[in-house]
Amino acid sequence: MPLPRFASKTSQHQTKISLRRLLVASFVLQIVAVVGIVGYLSFRNGDKAVEELAEKLIAETGKRVEEKLISFLEPTQWVN
Repeated sequence: MPLPRFASKTSQHQTKISLRRLLVASFVLQIVAVVGIVGYLSFRNGDKAVEELAEKLIAETGKRVEEKLISFLEPTQWVN
């Protein structure tokens, strides 16, 4: 038994996608993907830079504290 005419028209209409929409969707998807990847890499790089800076700052602060303590306690060793 053949399909009714209206069913075949609606099924053809549903699968039809315009080339313009397909191109726009593919470009938008590519742009979103690239922006997402660049944003993620920038965030990761910034996080790494902050971590390195914090490590340097902690090391420098430790050296300064050590120098101050040595300069403060050195005269007491001479007195003893």
